[in-house]
Amino acid sequence: MSDPRDFEKEKARLVEIVNRFGEAGATSADGRTHSFFGRLKGEEWGVLMHKHLDHHLRQFGV
Repeated sequence: MSDPRDFEKEKARLVEIVNRFGEAGATSADGRTHSFFGRLKGEEWGVLMHKHLDHHLRQFGV
């Protein structure tokens, strides 16, 4: 990123997105296609998103 960001605002935005993803449940993601992994089950999307988010949070020591 090259432009300044408000950390608290971005954090709140991320929390809202994660909550929406979780509230929608696994079945809402069933059958959606990932650009690299192809068609995934809802549970697979959950694992993928968990690992991806965990990776980025660890980058910033969160």
